[in-house]
Amino acid sequence: MIRSILTSILAVSCLSGACADTEFKESVPLELVKALVGNPSLGEPKIYSDLSSAFPEIDIPNDFSLMGSIDRGYGVAAVYSTELSGSQVESVLRNSFSQSAYLEFEIPGMRGAENGFVRASVNTPQIYSRFCHDSLGFLSINYSPKDQSGIVTISANLNDDKRSCAAQLTEQQQTISRMGGRQNSLQRYFPKMEMPEAEPQIRPPFLGLGGWSGSSNSMETREKLTSSWTIEEVVKHFADQIEVQDWAEDSKSVGSSSATGIWTKSPEPGVYLIGTLTVLKTDEEWFDLLFQLRSIGANNSPYNPFFTR
Repeated sequence: MIRSILTSILAVSCLSGACADTEFKESVPLELVKALVGNPSLGEPKIYSDLSSAFPEIDIPNDFSLMGSIDRGYGVAAVYSTELSGSQVESVLRNSFSQSAYLEFEIPGMRGAENGFVRASVNTPQIYSRFCHDSLGFLSINYSPKDQSGIVTISANLNDDKRSCAAQLTEQQQTISRMGGRQNSLQRYFPKMEMPEAEPQIRPPFLGLGGWSGSSNSMETREKLTSSWTIEEVVKHFADQIEVQDWAEDSKSVGSSSATGIWTKSPEPGVYLIGTLTVLKTDEEWFDLLFQLRSIGANNSPYNPFFTR
């Protein structure tokens, strides 16, 4: 009902001309750009055709061609084009930053999900890496592949923490280990389930995003799918992927509005897993997806991790 009301409102708005959807093909008005990227509480952003003087003095290799930079008030960013591949970008810039005394500051969870429900469109940009300097603050690399080249954005933010980068990194790693170490260990055993990308993936309004949750010996991930496929086709799409990753089918049940598949796997000695895929058809072309992973066996107890190695 809510979706129907919203669709009607949007249709009326578009008839009045509010949804003309005319994309800029060349130059974009500077004031519009500043309004879109700025933050009123931090003042007006400054956009430069060269490198902002507030950007840290770092030796950027000649493989990167400067396109421009921006000072947002809370930090600066420089945008480059390059013909290097994603892995080359990461390697070259890591070396350049380390020569300027930056420490790589990557902690678990900073990179995109590599298993569970994944979308190719969400997994770009290919790279997000972060580095820290005790006095200059943080640098982050964001790489997006294009048709003929790649776009690299290097963002710089001051370090508002008085501790060294090494001390901050150690504390974050310890905190993540205490709060989610067991879930992170179990998460790596999830099968990779690529979402269908043949049709636009539009998230329903007000229903939130997918995500992960877990308990002492189980973990689950959720997603939403919009597709004209039947429920049988949706289940088959994911089941084929799961079974190719050496999961053995235990049982499967497909109805008109719900379906369940159960698989088992022992990826290494002492590790016994049960994976359950649940698909619910909530509307004509909307599906709720849930994959639950449970660790079973003698090694499970409230006092031990999910498994022993």
